[in-house]
Amino acid sequence: KVAMIMGANNITVGLKKQTSTTETNASGPKFGAISRTSSISEEDYITDEMIDDIQDVYKDSIDAVSLSESVGSGTADLNSLSANVTVIGTNMGYYKENDLFLIRGRNMTKEDISKTKSVALVSDNYVATMYQGKNEEALGKSIFINVDDKNLEYIIIGVYDYDDSSEEYSSNSEDEVATDVYIPI
Repeated sequence: KVAMIMGANNITVGLKKQTSTTETNASGPKFGAISRTSSISEEDYITDEMIDDIQDVYKDSIDAVSLSESVGSGTADLNSLSANVTVIGTNMGYYKENDLFLIRGRNMTKEDISKTKSVALVSDNYVATMYQGKNEEALGKSIFINVDDKNLEYIIIGVYDYDDSSEEYSSNSEDEVATDVYIPI
């Protein structure tokens, strides 16, 4: 049986409740134990089976396991319009753990993620600029993104509510769009 290797650089385990009375010690992979100058070998990767095992053992405590990997930043172009985007590969647990609210369309499915389908979730901020705020019109359309001189194409399957309360992005202009695009990891 071949294990699928995760390419995530961020792993978050969301707990159902916090407790101060019990402490759980795990004898598993030690994160941060590898020097930045060391090379990573295949046995250093976390597999789907490892994550499934952790979820099975701690099923009463774990709410979600969130994986994410930055693909990079670039521009998404549509006719004469443009948006600055950061492309982030995620798993299904990411949306639950990060309170991503879907406005239109659908979320990613297990099949999207297992087959790494070319689908994407875009923000309502992106849709406001590129599709004049018409969320339904964006669904099923292609999003073309240039990241590090690579042209990527995804089909928009969902529109999420952009949370502009975080100061993650800076812009030289109020008209300049900067937002995240989520794809299967």
